[in-house]
Amino acid sequence: DATQMPKDVWSAAGSAATIAVFKDKDGGEILNSAGDPLEGAERESTEFVLTLTKCYANMAWSGIAKSHTNAVNNAEWNGSEARTWKASFRSAQKKEMTSSASDATKIFWEVTWEFHYREEKWDFKPWDVGFNQRVGSDGTPSASGSGRAAILGTDKKPVRSPVALGGGVALPAGSAPEALTFKLYREADFSVFGNPS
Repeated sequence: DATQMPKDVWSAAGSAATIAVFKDKDGGEILNSAGDPLEGAERESTEFVLTLTKCYANMAWSGIAKSHTNAVNNAEWNGSEARTWKASFRSAQKKEMTSSASDATKIFWEVTWEFHYREEKWDFKPWDVGFNQRVGSDGTPSASGSGRAAILGTDKKPVRSPVALGGGVALPAGSAPEALTFKLYREADFSVFGNPS
């Protein structure tokens, strides 16, 4: 039938972005010669982007746009692990198609989605550094402490630059900091888009 819904159309492209960088290509932390993290370090990254043009018989796409825009995949999708793809709604256009055989008209929505891939996942990973540390009730640094106290330098004054932390406690001078991981994007089921083909 000439009024059948158009098939999904997938395409791919690259997209350049500047992203924060904490580790080198071998996984080593990016530090200055004193062992402090280099804040504000960035690199250019080219992301792999898939585009899907999918047709819907009704406004069902609008609910998907609300739940999936700025969401990451909650499970493996397109051969990649969870949280590596982020979806974006791009556009929707109402269209009609008429069958030449029957003069029947079909109304549908042509919707475009984009999916950006990041191998290191779509998580925020800042250095675990700070000016304060956790302390116990007696003021002694403790990862299980419920109090907070300024980190003091060798001069017994509060430090002027952030110090590497481990479990909320200042690490010895020259210790490499570790990155914390925060999940900023909600997770969604990407099977609603089908599989790229």
